[in-house]
Amino acid sequence: VDARRVSDCLSSAAVVRAELDRYPVAVISAAWTLYQARAPSFLDDLAGLIRERTNRGQRIILLSKAPILRKFDPRCAEKALRVPFLTCSNAPEMLDAEVVRINADLRALAARTPNTYFFDANDYLCPAGRCPVTTASGELRYLDSTHLTVAGSIELGLAILANERIPAAFSALTP
Repeated sequence: VDARRVSDCLSSAAVVRAELDRYPVAVISAAWTLYQARAPSFLDDLAGLIRERTNRGQRIILLSKAPILRKFDPRCAEKALRVPFLTCSNAPEMLDAEVVRINADLRALAARTPNTYFFDANDYLCPAGRCPVTTASGELRYLDSTHLTVAGSIELGLAILANERIPAAFSALTP
């Protein structure tokens, strides 16, 4: 942990906690694998926060960690203009084992915690564990190694709507 950022982090956390009380449902997403790597107690700390929130009557929706594409370079074609013999590939990548592990932990946390739900977008992004880097129409699905492009977001949203309409985890949004 960078000690220079601790005070900023603590003051931001205080603002967020104060605002959280205004909402009956909190949707939480994060770079889960990064936090877990930085602090071995992260999942226990997260569980404590969730228990605190649900004890106050709030419902929690945890969003899965998105795929981490270790080989994908969205600027490869651009770089290939300057670097002779650079080979670019938009081949699908396998869902990273770290992502699978943290999502399993988050799913288990939600399952054992009342009023806590888990939604795994990787069921759509990485069917059978394979993560295509382009949409069905050939557009890049990812902006970088973990963030979806607008085209990727639209494709994901349409797939969810076509399959589930409203995912079960989001039933928490209705009274």
